[in-house]
Amino acid sequence: MTIMIEAIRSQLPAQTGPRYRRIALAICAAVDSGQLQSGDKLPTHRNLAEHLGVSVQTVSFAYAHAEQQGYVHGKVGSGTYVGHRQAEQQAEFLKPGSDTSDTLIDLSIASAIAGNIQQQAFSQTLQEIANSPEGTELITVVKPFAGLPRHRQAASRWLDQQGIEASADQICLCNGVTHGLMIALSSLVKPGGIVACEALVDHGLIALARTLNIKLEGVEIDAEGMVPEALEHLCQQRVPDALCLTPNLHNPTSATQSESRRQALAAVARHYGIAVVEDDIFGPLSDQKRRPIAAYLPDNSYYLSGFSKALASGLRLGYLVPPKGQLDAVVGRLRASSWMASPMTAEVASRWIDDGTASRLADWQRRTLLRRQQLAADILSGFDYLAAPNGPLIWLALPEAWRAESFISQARARGVSLTGAEPFVVGHQAAPHSIRISVSSATSEAALVEGLKRLTQLLQEQPPPLGEGIL
Repeated sequence: MTIMIEAIRSQLPAQTGPRYRRIALAICAAVDSGQLQSGDKLPTHRNLAEHLGVSVQTVSFAYAHAEQQGYVHGKVGSGTYVGHRQAEQQAEFLKPGSDTSDTLIDLSIASAIAGNIQQQAFSQTLQEIANSPEGTELITVVKPFAGLPRHRQAASRWLDQQGIEASADQICLCNGVTHGLMIALSSLVKPGGIVACEALVDHGLIALARTLNIKLEGVEIDAEGMVPEALEHLCQQRVPDALCLTPNLHNPTSATQSESRRQALAAVARHYGIAVVEDDIFGPLSDQKRRPIAAYLPDNSYYLSGFSKALASGLRLGYLVPPKGQLDAVVGRLRASSWMASPMTAEVASRWIDDGTASRLADWQRRTLLRRQQLAADILSGFDYLAAPNGPLIWLALPEAWRAESFISQARARGVSLTGAEPFVVGHQAAPHSIRISVSSATSEAALVEGLKRLTQLLQEQPPPLGEGIL
């Protein structure tokens, strides 16, 4: 397997374009040069990603593109294998300058819906800041590390709406929720330590775990998220150093935990003395306002909220509420990792909280998501999927005949970009036979409808035959 990885790596310097295209071209070149032979089994997505220093999703796109052109093919439950193909048959989309991303209907990114409402609000707020006495301060301030007092006070008011009672001096401002996750986990877990999490998690957490050199231990999930009995079973074998959870609109399944589920998980964490890191980035979108898990464990929880999923993707500001005894340690890591969160971003968010813009934008997101999910429900009627009424995602089970990689590749050939299950898998367990669809990343409702119609047509078709000469 190492020889195959080196064969692919050796071809990379000669390639150009985005990473996924360079890897796809390198695989094709290695086949054409004879370094990879027909029937050779390629490395797993995760293995090649680790050796090349890219994400699993990048490798998935690369394999899908190579498969579409016949250089490789996948076998259900077995892996990806080299097929037959010549260089002169190279696909147009793999050639430099042929990127068709502008024509794609993007249903792959879990983002906030973009609209004129955000642009107008942002433009107005920036003008107000420029004409205010605070404008100069925002571009010169370097302390306090946890954020300006007025920004932390606005944060306290926002968190109160999410069910978290936190005084301003207990809140730390971060450069997004992912930054807050890094601070919380690095405060709790030493290199080599274990963090329990859902068996499927946001791929950002997987990347973060690698960066921090900590191990994620996936715990069984169901329609409500993590199963308390499964967490209990893990703790009986070995108590993890921390527990990371997304109780609202879990990515990628859209599961939202019931009140009883939250209480049960909090009880297990309390019994074994496990600190909980609660990622509530989707919380403002949920139409089911329930107490955060942190409310049940105020002395041993790290609560995180932000705006990039609920208000505007570019508003990357996170609010981190650590246990009172851990504030100094968190501030120290905040300073070491970024000095302090961007005061300008914090000012925009604070003004939006205080003048009602934040609530107005969140309401707009919920209404628009509800409308988009209703459109999706009409189009996907009869197919097996999970979604929340106000959620940005759809977790679609594929028909048995389809392999996820092949379906994603064929969808992209028809102008629709999707995300498979593999990037969300913790450890080496098999990926679910599902794909994730984002209703929020489409540029318009018309684009969403068109993209979903293309997918339903594809779902009703049989997969294309394997390449010539494949046994």
